[in-house]
Amino acid sequence: MKISINSSIISHCGRLFLFIFFVCNSAYAANSLIDIYATQAPVSLKTLAAKIKDAEANVELSETTKIQLLELYRKTSNYLEQVHTNNAMIEALVLFRNQAPEQVKLLRKKIEINQAKASRTTVMSINADTPFVIIEQQLFNEQANLAAVKAKLSDLEQQLMLAAAKPNENRQRLIETRRSQETITAQLLLLATANEISILTEASRWKLEAQRLALRSEIGVLDQELLSLPVRIDLLEAERDINAFKVEQLSKQVTAIQKVVNIQRQIEAEKNKLSAEKTQHELEGKHVIVQKLAEKNADLTRILSQLTQQIDNIVIESNAVKKETESISDQFKNVRKRLDVGGFGQALGRVLYEQQRQLPRPAVLQNRSENRAISLAEVGLLELQYTEENKVLNDIDTYINQLTASIGDLEQEKIKANLEALAKSRQQMLKQLINLSRSYLRSMNDYEFNDQALLAIIQEYKAFLAQRLLWIRSGPMPNLATIQEIPVQLVQMIRTERWQELVMVLDGDESLSAVTFFGIIITIVLFWKTKTMHRMLALTGMKVGRLSSDSIVYTFYALGLSFLLAASWPSLLLLIAWMLSVSEHTTLFTESISSAFIWVAVHLFGFRIFRAIYAPKGVAIQHFHIPILDAQLLYRELGYLMRIFLPSGFIFSILFNSDLALSTGELGRLLIVVSLIALTVFFQRITTTQKYKRSKSRVDFLRLLLIAVPLILIVLAIIGYVYTAALITMMLVKTLWFILGLIVVQRLAVRWIVLAERRLAFKAALTERAAIVAKREELVSNHRQEPESEEGEIEEPEVDLPSLSEQGQHLLKIALIVIGVLGLLMIWSDVLPAFTLLEEIKLWNHATIIAGEQQIMPVTLLDLSMACLILFVTIVASRNLPSLLEIIMLQASTMTAGSRYTVTTITNYIIFALGLILFFNRLGVDWSKLQWLVAALGVGIGFGLQEIVANFISGIIILFERPIRVGDMVSIGNNDGLVVRIRIRATTIRNFDRKELLVPNKEFITGQLINWTLSDQTTRIVIPVGLAYGGDVEAAFKLMLESAQQHPYVLSDPPPSVVFDAFGDNALSLKLRCFVADIDYRVPTITELHKTINQKFNDAGLVIAFPQRDIHLDFKTPLDVRMQSKQLNPESD
Repeated sequence: MKISINSSIISHCGRLFLFIFFVCNSAYAANSLIDIYATQAPVSLKTLAAKIKDAEANVELSETTKIQLLELYRKTSNYLEQVHTNNAMIEALVLFRNQAPEQVKLLRKKIEINQAKASRTTVMSINADTPFVIIEQQLFNEQANLAAVKAKLSDLEQQLMLAAAKPNENRQRLIETRRSQETITAQLLLLATANEISILTEASRWKLEAQRLALRSEIGVLDQELLSLPVRIDLLEAERDINAFKVEQLSKQVTAIQKVVNIQRQIEAEKNKLSAEKTQHELEGKHVIVQKLAEKNADLTRILSQLTQQIDNIVIESNAVKKETESISDQFKNVRKRLDVGGFGQALGRVLYEQQRQLPRPAVLQNRSENRAISLAEVGLLELQYTEENKVLNDIDTYINQLTASIGDLEQEKIKANLEALAKSRQQMLKQLINLSRSYLRSMNDYEFNDQALLAIIQEYKAFLAQRLLWIRSGPMPNLATIQEIPVQLVQMIRTERWQELVMVLDGDESLSAVTFFGIIITIVLFWKTKTMHRMLALTGMKVGRLSSDSIVYTFYALGLSFLLAASWPSLLLLIAWMLSVSEHTTLFTESISSAFIWVAVHLFGFRIFRAIYAPKGVAIQHFHIPILDAQLLYRELGYLMRIFLPSGFIFSILFNSDLALSTGELGRLLIVVSLIALTVFFQRITTTQKYKRSKSRVDFLRLLLIAVPLILIVLAIIGYVYTAALITMMLVKTLWFILGLIVVQRLAVRWIVLAERRLAFKAALTERAAIVAKREELVSNHRQEPESEEGEIEEPEVDLPSLSEQGQHLLKIALIVIGVLGLLMIWSDVLPAFTLLEEIKLWNHATIIAGEQQIMPVTLLDLSMACLILFVTIVASRNLPSLLEIIMLQASTMTAGSRYTVTTITNYIIFALGLILFFNRLGVDWSKLQWLVAALGVGIGFGLQEIVANFISGIIILFERPIRVGDMVSIGNNDGLVVRIRIRATTIRNFDRKELLVPNKEFITGQLINWTLSDQTTRIVIPVGLAYGGDVEAAFKLMLESAQQHPYVLSDPPPSVVFDAFGDNALSLKLRCFVADIDYRVPTITELHKTINQKFNDAGLVIAFPQRDIHLDFKTPLDVRMQSKQLNPESD
């Protein structure tokens, strides 16, 4: 015994010695590693604290210097604290790396022990005498424990996922940290060359050295994390396994207790039911009040039974939902792992397609949640009612008195004992109902929680699949062997026994449901009335043309007839699909056919409705006045496309819903390629109409896009991306239906607006004619001469679609653009998430400041794509949005054209500036990186760009100060004209010769400018008249004033005036001064006044003088007069 004790002591001492040695060795190793990554700090934290205190108290330092110095000291302190933190982390990681393997062994051993115990023991049994309340409480406790362990297990799995991604993150961070070290080293070398060592230089050096030290210690942390990662993953996996085992055991325990609880509830409910029925039977023939209370108690027992059964069903469904959530979550995790390991493979692609198809639809879960909300409200209300009644039953005597208030005391005494027994029984049942209602509410809440968890994982999984499915190949590259499989797959598709299932399912149901019966009736009526509807459609076109008979109602009526004409065959297909889907004998193949019929019915309706609209006597030609050749082309090409696209799509839909391998195999590939070829030919033909040829410059790109997209999809289908090609093809066809529908809406809106405008114009013409007739009757009644007029019938204007006002066109165009963008986003919403995968493709990195810290952020391919999209939207918006603003401002009658031009121009500048900022910001180029460009521009401005900048600034001043506006008449230098546009560098003026002059904006600010229409458009006219000497001046005054007063453009305020200006050399100088309201009236008024004054002077005999010259001959010297005869030309004789 003594020997064994000594041996035990020696053994324990040995273990203790080994443990101490192990710990010391680990500590020594950690310290050694710390020494490797650490160097001596440039300054201690204590010294920094003293420096900060001294700097704050130093009054000799300037405020700017003090702020910079304190910031440097504080950053240095932070870096040194980070060094201490990193060193502690290095030590902890080294210790963890040495101790973790032992912990993993202990956990694995613990798992083995627990598994061995679990194999020898069974689930905890519950004593039959245990009260129900205690059992239920035990169930709640076990459920809480299970939820806690599941949360821990989920956290461990999340940590494992993060640990798997840790190596790449750490390696990327190591690269960035070493780059930062090199930058800091270069900055330190630059500081070392400084001639003067100031206090700021010293603080900057400390900060940089401390930052370099912090980076070095961070590298040590990253290295140790990478070294300890394998043992960390082993430890996490061991902890995950032990918690998974706990979850398994607790789940069994909870299931067992739940079964006991359900059985107890059913037993209790059955006992209460039997007891109530027995009591009710015993009390037959008793007083009416007693029998009614017994019936109420029996009703309560039935409610108890129903509620118990509902709780059992809810628990079963909730557990099923929980298992489905766990199953989908496991699938999701496995898919993530397979993608990380193997990438986008063909085999994985088919698995993902199948899983996507089998995922529950979110709409079903949402409907289930809405139904639960209704049930919760109903049961909650019942619980309140039961609680209120239970409060009343707390005083049984009062309760009985209320029941027996209508009978006498003697009768009360006879039935009191029975009522007391029934009331106590009811009170007990109400308590059970209240508890059961609360259990129901708890179960429903658990069910709702599980359903929401399922919905969340489904939506996450769907989003994950939507991001990746388009980029995964679903089939192999074609070769001779795969092409030879097409006949085999086709035979497998059309084998007889499969289609016999269809006949068996349709023959199997002998009774018709109400929906099927009404569907048959509607389909028969649609086929029966086809010819009648064609005649009615043709008749509506005859009433279109003149306003007296035309109405927008006829167009709506014609569209309704087109809808009914297109619905006959689709309704038949939908009827067959409905009968297949509701049949009790349906199979997987018939379900696939049902889905295929629905698909064909939808697209067949699209083809037929637009072919009906563009038919020879359809709405497009008769109501919308679309050119006949264009309508015939679209009608014909839609027919060709329908005959190829629908059969191919029908077969592909059957394959996709019944056999995924066939749909993505050679047969499915062939069907997709055939459909895309037909679509390419369709797009090529409809873009060769005369309308497209006339607008070739705008449509070339659209034509190229429409033809190129199907061709690209054909290539994708051939190389194996069958699912991608099929999905995008469906989106293209939906887009085709949407665009054709948008065209119909646009034409309908145009017709509506034009009819309204023409009707208003016609009414205005009738009103004007009525006024003329009334005026003529008034003149006749006053015995005055009847004015000559031509009375005739007011002609109705023909409806002319191109005469729609420009404003209405713009508004309609903008509305259609908005609707079109929203519609396209909805159509392509299933495809757009795939482009988020571009975010994982990193192009370059850029440094940015986040929360005061510099961080390295990647620029991805998605960022580049979004930047290009932003630039495109900016260009489009800068061209079109100002026009929209001008249309809106046009509604404000107080805004002039110049004001509108100013607002739209500034808006254009703002849009372009914001677009450029967003563009560069998306590419990681912020303002700090553009400062060098701004500095370079400043130098350029100083040398060669000063004139351009001066003109730009002058243009901004013109737009804000508005010394000139668009539409003003100005004189600048020797140039006169009308301002037609104001641009960044120059302003365009159109002179009276219709020539456009570009005047630099600087000239309007620094030069002499005359604006004839700036604030007052009234201008003065001066007409000089020279009256011959001896003429009557007073008569001339009178005639000149009459000429001005009689002219319609001459203003009466200020009144015209005539002045005697001077005695001229040849005439008496008179001047007529008058004013006109607008500069546009100036030249016509001057011309007409000249003519009028000339005519009046001639009639009055007044002479308008002209210059006279007197010639004086000097006779002081002889005059030399010579006569020279003209020689005659002999040939002229």
